[in-house]
Formats: sequence, C-alpha cells, structure tokens
Amino acid sequence: MINIQNLRDDINTVASQLASRGYELDKNTFIKLEAERKVLQVEVESLQSDRKNLSNEFGKLKSEGQNTDNLKDKIDKVNDALKSKDSLLQVILEKINIYLLDIPNIPHESTPVGKNEDDNIVVRRHGDVLSSNTVDHLDITSKIDTDLAAKLAGSRFAVLRGDIAKLQRALISFMLDIAIKNGYEEYYVPFMANKESLTGTGQLPKFEEDLFKTTDNLFLIPTAEVPLTNVHRNTLIDKNKLPLKLTSHTPCFRSEAGSYGRDTRGLIRQHQFEKIELVQITEPKNSM
Repeated sequence: MINIQNLRDDINTVASQLASRGYELDKNTFIKLEAERKVLQVEVESLQSDRKNLSNEFGKLKSEGQNTDNLKDKIDKVNDALKSKDSLLQVILEKINIYLLDIPNIPHESTPVGKNEDDNIVVRRHGDVLSSNTVDHLDITSKIDTDLAAKLAGSRFAVLRGDIAKLQRALISFMLDIAIKNGYEEYYVPFMANKESLTGTGQLPKFEEDLFKTTDNLFLIPTAEVPLTNVHRNTLIDKNKLPLKLTSHTPCFRSEAGSYGRDTRGLIRQHQFEKIELVQITEPKNSM
C-alpha cells in the first residue's frame, strides 16, 4: 500500500507518477475524505481531552465526598458525543483505507514509460541468442496432455507425464538449489491464504476475480509471494539483518478472468502452474 503521507505531502506528483503507468488517481475523493478526517480527528481528540479532564475532576470531588451528579451528566454527554464522532471517524478511515488499497505501486523514476510491451527496453542480455534451431514453447508443450487435463478438471489445466514430468521436477530442484546457494532460505508454505495475507500483498480487494476462493473463506495462492511476504507481516525486523532472502516452490492457482487469445496456449495463462518464488525483505533505498 502506498504511504498515505505521500498523498498528503504532494498528491499532484503522485498522480503524475501513477499516470505514467496508466492509472488515473482520483484526487478529489482523497482531498474530500482527508478534509473530513481532519475535522473529525480534531473533534474526537477534543472530546477525549474533555472526558479526561472531567474524569479527573469527578475523581477529586468523589474523594472529597461532594455531590457529583451534575458532573456525571456532563461526562455521559461527552461520552455519547465521543462515541458518535468516533464512529463517523472510523467510517472515514475505512473509506480512506479502501481508497489506498486500489492504488498501484509508484514506478521507479528509471522506469521507461510505454503503452505496451513494444515499448519495452532491453536492459541487458546474457548468453548468445540463437538465430537458428530455436524451438517455440508451443512445440515443447505439445507433449502436454490438455485433453486428459480437461477430462480431469476442465480447460486451462495440464497433465505432464514421462520425460516432461521428469523435466519439470528436475527444474524445480535445480532452481531451488541455485537459490539456496545464493543465500535464500527455503520455505514450505500453505497453498492457501487468508484475506489478511492477500490484502498484505495487494491481491485483495481489486484482483479478487483472479483468485480461486474456497468454502472456508480461504484462497488458493496465486503465487508463493503471498505466504513468503506475509511471513514477516506485522513484525519488527532488525535492519542489520536485512536483506532477508526467502524462496519456495509451490503450485500457483489463477482464474485469469478475461484472458483469452494467443496467451492461453502452451503453459501460459494456465489455472495451475509451478513456480519458484524469490522474495527479499529489504530497505526501500536498497530495493533496486
């Protein structure tokens, strides 16, 4: 979630940064909600101060054996007003929270602006790019049995058998070994996640239609990034121990609502696929 202070300090700059990735920030809604929050916050804090002062006075009169009926009436009225104003404040805070959850990450200043993949810039190349004897991934995946998968589960699933199943298993072990060699700690995590975890990594609420939900209010994970990142949710970490490097192999489950065309062929846009996830917990200034 974006730091709300960024919006409070300079909402126009944030809106411009988000526009570069095609997101139109509703500035007026935030300005309106923030103005309401400020007013209610001041009123709530003022009433809390009044209640504290009246309570201190009540205790003093009580200890002196004096009549406190009138003071008690004042305290009751302040409590009623405080309850009402605080309820309104909580509604506004929840609206602000929902507003923030819809905002995507601000792109780094070095990110080139483009309308689609044709505007991508090659940052670096590794190894030699073959000009001949290349094999399209669809040719490799022709050995995948989608008909049997459809019989077992439906479209957008795959059954691997024989050598190609062995290849997948070998690649999983190979990638995990490489990650561990580079300082990542391997995790085995649940393949389901709760709402808090998916909200923590940004899938909820705006991408709920791309998730598979179970009857127990849990979701099949779309990526191991969800459980791995949430391992350290709501915990304090000694910055001297950063970066924390985590890896995990999991199946990933995605409904891919609305995705059709050429990207549904082969192993792309499947409802279930395998992935090795790499996650680093680090300071923003070192995140690049």
